[in-house]
Amino acid sequence: MMKPMRLALLAAIAAQPFAAGAFTPDDYLAWLKANQDAQPQFVDGDVITYDKADLIRPFTPAEYQDIQIFEGMEVKIKDAGDISPPEIYKKATEQFAGQATIAADGALENYTAGRPFDPATFKPGKEDGQKMIWNFNFRWQLGGLSNKEVHWVWVRAGGEHSNHEVMGEGGGKYKPYYQGGGSFERVLAGPYRRVMFSHRSDMPESNYKVNNGEGFAKGTEFREYTGFASPFDIAGTAFLILRYDDPRKSDDSWAYIPSLRRVRRISVSEVRLAAGHGPHAGRLLLLQRPSARARVGVRRLRPYAGRRAFPQFRRRLLRPERLGDARRLGTAHGRRHEADSEARQPPVLAEVHPH
Repeated sequence: MMKPMRLALLAAIAAQPFAAGAFTPDDYLAWLKANQDAQPQFVDGDVITYDKADLIRPFTPAEYQDIQIFEGMEVKIKDAGDISPPEIYKKATEQFAGQATIAADGALENYTAGRPFDPATFKPGKEDGQKMIWNFNFRWQLGGLSNKEVHWVWVRAGGEHSNHEVMGEGGGKYKPYYQGGGSFERVLAGPYRRVMFSHRSDMPESNYKVNNGEGFAKGTEFREYTGFASPFDIAGTAFLILRYDDPRKSDDSWAYIPSLRRVRRISVSEVRLAAGHGPHAGRLLLLQRPSARARVGVRRLRPYAGRRAFPQFRRRLLRPERLGDARRLGTAHGRRHEADSEARQPPVLAEVHPH
């Protein structure tokens, strides 16, 4: 048989967002059961086209197949290689093993650095599902993430986007990232950066924190900056989010609005830009989160916000005996660089489907 390949696995598989009303936990479990023993019938370098899509269906959750499988698709298979974390992360995991705990409200306590919990001990249920979530939140992340150009694409079902200006920008350098159907209503572009301040496995000499957790770094898990350079009507708009290390404390966030020429503190509201057409195009809208205390919300570049307040079934641990080595087809827009996390990364693509 062909050499098995390790494909990208999202550790928190149970919390992937489901299409509203379309797929239930039982549907997902049925797909998982049917494909438990599937073996890849492709190798590094193969290109999967629509007529061969059945080759990847066992590795693509059913609720995503209508999106990821389409006429004209070309999926290039790439062996993920060794994606294990560096030795400093493994060392911290061993050093602090068994110390992290889950509080009654799902908050993480007594955690310093490394992987909080050992997945080999997981059993189906709410508590270990929460542990898996925290493991994913505190996976190895270098010192954060930096991309000089991020695209936020408003996509409407139906139609196509081959004539959209982004397809020809830079000599067509973004075209390979925008395959499939859907019409592009609007494309926003600008820099994004997230800097981790706490639980830094690479900083044992400063108590695993930036600046020893003092001054500007006090009580901070990370800070996240999102800016917009285009289109012209929102150019200069920027957001800064501060995630506190205390899981029970709500985020703080600020926005710079060029038309107001001032910084506004947004506090516990979710920030969103109305980027469609009409009287609110390009204006700042504030959408209040369902629960500021629990810090609900799936953040833009991460499947989890690092918070526990998801519907019950989305945080249950599903079949832990298979999650450790399960194969699942994944896509990646960047590659981990030990020395330089900012270099040589193509744009992160965030699709927003307006209702």
